[in-house]
Amino acid sequence: MLNRGRLLLGAFYDCERAVDFAVRVAVVDVDDVRRRWRAAREAFLASPAPPPVAPEALDETARAEVEEILAAPLFRTALDGKPWSLAAVDALSVATLQPVVNLGRVAVMRERLAASALLPILFPSTTELDVEPETGGGPTVSFLSSRGELAVSGAQIHRATDTAPIELTFRIEPRPNYVSVLAADDRLVLRNGHHRLLAACAGGARTLPMVVVEGSVDALAAHIDGLPPRTGVRAAMLADFLEPSAAALDVELRPKRYALRLRVERETLYAA
Repeated sequence: MLNRGRLLLGAFYDCERAVDFAVRVAVVDVDDVRRRWRAAREAFLASPAPPPVAPEALDETARAEVEEILAAPLFRTALDGKPWSLAAVDALSVATLQPVVNLGRVAVMRERLAASALLPILFPSTTELDVEPETGGGPTVSFLSSRGELAVSGAQIHRATDTAPIELTFRIEPRPNYVSVLAADDRLVLRNGHHRLLAACAGGARTLPMVVVEGSVDALAAHIDGLPPRTGVRAAMLADFLEPSAAALDVELRPKRYALRLRVERETLYAA
């Protein structure tokens, strides 16, 4: 069942924030979550976080293979202008702003890792797209998908005759879905690849190749529905999700889809 998830309830420093998040993403009893929060918080704070581990250099064979994948135009565009490097990173010592993982998704990724080489899973160059257009009230078009990394990368206008309606065709592509961490504030924070990394760690791997991007944790948090970037106490770690604990709740996740919305607005432009 793909909707079984693990919610790190104790990572929330505020009970009501934890309840609001839990109700939004999972099928839970509000009063039950509120009752469980304090014990989960105490267990989270009492459990030792994995110590930070400095990234290591990749061996030359792995580096050459990953660099060949990242040389594709889509990857080059995504990384253009960002200070980044490749490194072997201790996955379980990486912090995360996402307080929930889909355990069913982790199980699927474990099956894929068992049947495939590691690097093509961590740095996939292909993906399956399921996109459904939807028009709503007002000048808005939505593209609905089960994938969250889609982006409109182009558009083209067509008109069969001078009196025919104008047709607008959009080009939709996935953003590169590579495993990466953010190097900020003397720590590494996971940007992408939660389920793949947990699946690899559950299978016995730990130090894995990742793209290390330098940047701001506040900017990363602005794009994540999850934990605030700073709470004054220990951060949530990827290791917190690997096994059941008193700090976490296993829950039924609500089905979700991602909506990419485009709105048409009229504006008057004057030549300079």
